[in-house]
Amino acid sequence: WCSMLYMVTYIPLIFPGSWILQKKGLRFTVIMGSLGTMIGSWIKCASVSPDRFYVTFLGQFITACSQIFILSVPTRLAAVWFGSTQVSTACSIGVFGNQAGISLGFLIPPMLVPDSDDVADVEKGLYIMFF
Repeated sequence: WCSMLYMVTYIPLIFPGSWILQKKGLRFTVIMGSLGTMIGSWIKCASVSPDRFYVTFLGQFITACSQIFILSVPTRLAAVWFGSTQVSTACSIGVFGNQAGISLGFLIPPMLVPDSDDVADVEKGLYIMFF
């Protein structure tokens, strides 16, 4: 559910997120997305213990909601800041950066969190990963 939460929140929140981007602008949208991601990440750092999964889920929900602001930025940024001959290149680089981050999200966590029967080892790995 931690991974699926991003896709579940995207469906109902993309329209309000796009509306906020149009009405408030790029700066406001990026600040809100970054602030929400930071708050959700700090909450997840405080939730490493096995008995606090609901806190991890709350932090994940906040970062998933903040993602809505960030995902809309590359296309708008490319349209506003770049000329007509550069828009597609700028947009593709922005979208590629997001996809590269997602692929690293699938690659790095298994390296940081050991598959161990000892809960303390897993807890330590999660703590390092969350930071």
